[in-house]
Parts: sequence; structure tokens; C-alpha cells
Amino acid sequence: MAGEYQAYKIIYVWTVRAFVKFLIVYLVETAAPLVSGATISYIDGDDAWWDQEIPFPVGWPRFDEIHPNVQYDRYTGLEWIADPSELGGIWGVEGFPEQMTWTDALAACNALNYAGHSDWRMPNSKELDSITDFSKAHPAINEQRFKNTKDDNYFSSSTTNYGCENYFRNDASTGGKTWDPNRDKKGYIRPVRGKLVPWWGKGPKWLWKY
Repeated sequence: MAGEYQAYKIIYVWTVRAFVKFLIVYLVETAAPLVSGATISYIDGDDAWWDQEIPFPVGWPRFDEIHPNVQYDRYTGLEWIADPSELGGIWGVEGFPEQMTWTDALAACNALNYAGHSDWRMPNSKELDSITDFSKAHPAINEQRFKNTKDDNYFSSSTTNYGCENYFRNDASTGGKTWDPNRDKKGYIRPVRGKLVPWWGKGPKWLWKY
């Protein structure tokens, strides 16, 4: 009987926690839509007109420097190499990041061991979009957090279903993106690690005890 009681208790706890997690995510998602970062409104109804803000607790900045060259994004849960040129070697010298071909960039990201982690990777197109600041241009990014960003295309790991595995390039100049079938072209890279898990989707730590 004691064993059955313990089993029912675990199932009950899992069910309650799953419901609470769902409720937290639902309420925050419906109350605080994603934002592009635009701050200047050009016409009623555009993004900046709604004046949406990222729903951080009062006093929390969006980015946190958890390592001298790693920025943690509280909004997405991702960790970014702030300035790839500081990695040295194939990544370039400080202030002058090196360009690579798409395949070389994938391999370099996957082989990177930095700041105590070896699971760095090339970001997908949507992840690069998440750090784009559409209120700026040339480059469209927070340069205080991501210094030495080049006003050029950055590779993503995303591919299209048009043709044969064409890859997406995100333009740091304006935040736009395009795809390119020529993998011999060189581009810039910004390694990332982690999964897209917004801080408000994590909920209290006790929800994930089991």
C-alpha cells in the first residue's frame, strides 16, 4: 500500500507541476508578445506604436555578462559569444573577426571549447533574429553587448527546402536575411549554446525537481 501511495503521490505532483508550468507560460505569452526592439513609430499600429516591452522583473537587464566574453540572454536563455575575434586562432584577432566558409564555420563552432563548455554551435536563423535590434542599423544589434560586430552577413545553421540545402544568412546591417546556395562564400560567425527557453517559461525551480 505504501508503494502504491508513493506512486500516486508522484503522479499527482507531476500533474500539478505540469499544469502550473503551462499556466505560467500561457499567462505570460498572452500578456507579453515578442518584440522586435523598435522604438520609433512611423505610423499608428506599427510595432513601436504599441510600445511593447520585454517582461523582465523590475531592475533586470536583458543581457548578463556571465563570462568576460559571453552574454547570457535572459529573454531566450541562450548564451552568446560576445566577440568571436577574442577567441583568437581561426577566429581572428581582437577587433578583427575572421570569415569562414559555411562548412568550416559549422565545424569550428562544433569544435569550440570555451568558458567551460564544449557544446557551442552555429545559431539558427531565428536565434540570430532574437538578438537583432530593429531600432538600429549598421549594425542592427546592441554593440555594447556584442562589440566588434561587423556590418555584414552572419552565417546561420538554417537551410531551406528550396533547391539543395541552401543556407540562410542574417544581415547584421539591417536585420534582414537571405539564402545562398554557394557555400564557398565566406561570412562571419557568432557561436551560441543552450536552447530557446525564456526565463518566464522556466517557472520556479521546484517545478523541475522530478
